[in-house]
Amino acid sequence: MTCSTDFSEYVEVQEVFETPDGSGGFATSWAEKFSIWCSMEERSGGEPLRSDRLETITTVTFMTHYRDDITAEDRLVYDGLNYNITRVDNIKRKNQFLMIYADSGVPN
Repeated sequence: MTCSTDFSEYVEVQEVFETPDGSGGFATSWAEKFSIWCSMEERSGGEPLRSDRLETITTVTFMTHYRDDITAEDRLVYDGLNYNITRVDNIKRKNQFLMIYADSGVPN
């Protein structure tokens, strides 16, 4: 599984924040962590039935230069869509490229 190293797609990396809601719980929000240049390739798609409704899900991979500050706790925003990161791989453990596996359409 390889994506092109033509990093022409601009993607925002976001991290989640939890703040007290004043009632003993927490409110969740997302904020920009940084942006990266990468390549993107769609892998698969489907429309599973969840809670009696169809949801469109697309599985994609993003490839970028290696960095150690992107985790499965983050999400990506590309072309106005949120992509929940499912896995992050340091390709061949050479600290040169990073493969990010993600899904759209699934709430995080």
